[in-house]
Amino acid sequence: MLKRKSLLERWLAGSGAPHLAIVGRSGAGKTTLTKKIIGNLLNNTSNNKVVLDFDNEYSDLPLQVLTPPFPLPRGVSLSWLLSQAVRPFREEGGGFGISGLLSLFLFEDDEDNMKIDEMITRVKTDHTIPFNIRFAALWRLNIIKKFFVFDNHDYNSSSSRFDLSMIPDIRERQVVEQILASLIIDRSPGPLFLVIEEGVPGEWLSDVLMLARRRGVRIIYVSQSLPPSSVLPSFEVVFFTPYFNTHPQLPLPINPSLDRGVWWIGALGVHRLSLG
Repeated sequence: MLKRKSLLERWLAGSGAPHLAIVGRSGAGKTTLTKKIIGNLLNNTSNNKVVLDFDNEYSDLPLQVLTPPFPLPRGVSLSWLLSQAVRPFREEGGGFGISGLLSLFLFEDDEDNMKIDEMITRVKTDHTIPFNIRFAALWRLNIIKKFFVFDNHDYNSSSSRFDLSMIPDIRERQVVEQILASLIIDRSPGPLFLVIEEGVPGEWLSDVLMLARRRGVRIIYVSQSLPPSSVLPSFEVVFFTPYFNTHPQLPLPINPSLDRGVWWIGALGVHRLSLG
């Protein structure tokens, strides 16, 4: 316990990698540990704390709760939203063709805030567009329509919890989570801790981390999967074992598919933790 607390305090003070990944199988204790960390932050730092709560597991925390449809602050355009919505599952349904199609429609109208219903109608009725690209584009447009509302107010950066569990479709929930992560970081006026719970691994994370670096945002990434190897050096990793999908970049002195324990791995070294 003392070892873990000391490492956490060092990380909160700016030592080691800028972000923290908490990785392990379902039921390993990731959420319990994350709640302890958030409790520490609530008691000891003045920075804002935002939780993207994928499965409504953080409802006992004293945070402002936001539910869908989520309000979009002043200045957020439809084109920005579309650029974020294209990233998740980009390799499916025509890949980058989706981005090109939606950008083309916005450019043709020379209107950044083209109404979402108008764009849905255009994509739906233009049969010159290949079916797979049209289907993927409509799916993203409908996610924006269902789960976001243009509020046109100044951004409220107070500590809050976004309850994503009210979105029944898991893939739609993942897209909304990734849009919110980019939005919260982009609009952060100062230091912020952002918890991305059940984060979906993917290259989109590199864009989020680049933006977080400029905005002074530190991410706590909670997932069953490790961050992609391209961004792993940006994280201190709390790693719950046993874990059957081993990762060659983790310098563990044990076999993580057999041994049971919790490890802190990163720029602060390799330490076995006691979470009692």
